[in-house]
Parts: sequence; C-alpha cells; structure tokens
Amino acid sequence: MGFAVNFLREITTIVAVSAVKKIDKYALVAMGGATAMDTTLPVIARYCGQDMLITAFSSGFILTMIAPFAITTIAALAH
Repeated sequence: MGFAVNFLREITTIVAVSAVKKIDKYALVAMGGATAMDTTLPVIARYCGQDMLITAFSSGFILTMIAPFAITTIAALAH
C-alpha cells in the first residue's frame, strides 16, 4: 500500500507539473512531499528553477526524518 501511494504521488507530481507551477512554485515542492528530495527533484529544478533545489531537498529531508516519529506517535495514540 505504501509503495502504491508513493508511486502515485510521484507520477501525479510529474504529470501535473506545468499546471501546478502556474499556481505557485512552492506548491510543486509540497505536492512532491518526501520525494522532493530524490525522485521529483530534477523535475522541480527544471520547472521551478535552480533556486528551488535547496528548498525541495530540505523539505524532503525533513519530511523523511519526521515520518517515523509521527507514525509511531499516531499509532501509540490509537491504542
């Protein structure tokens, strides 16, 4: 299930890049989520500019580091 969600997020980000870019250049980084650090980084850099590289990588890195703690906390609260 997790693979499917991540795959669909990546494909959606890559396909919708031209439409989302018109809204805001940060929207594409947010849409990519944690994949903004690796898979969708070239797409973000190409369509939003080189100045978005650090922002996209930082966003993806922070989301990747926070995820295990957030999932554990939410799972603990559910019990």
